[in-house]
Amino acid sequence: MVHEIVVNGYEELKTQMESLRENEETKSKQIFVLYTGDKTESGKSWCPDCVDAEPVIKCNLGLLDDNSVFITCFVGDRET
Repeated sequence: MVHEIVVNGYEELKTQMESLRENEETKSKQIFVLYTGDKTESGKSWCPDCVDAEPVIKCNLGLLDDNSVFITCFVGDRET
């Protein structure tokens, strides 16, 4: 089963990546990062491409092997 992590923004992502690389158990794992817009009150991302991609990505996470880490990095709200 793939290890899934959720972070908010670049600084959290950077900290998480450093932690994964320093940990003996995870330092050799493949890391995949999905950058996506924050979710609105409706529970969907403000980014229409992210909304389209999310079900496809989630459906295929099971194809990754146990040597994988999947990080979802929320990049923030859409600025108006």
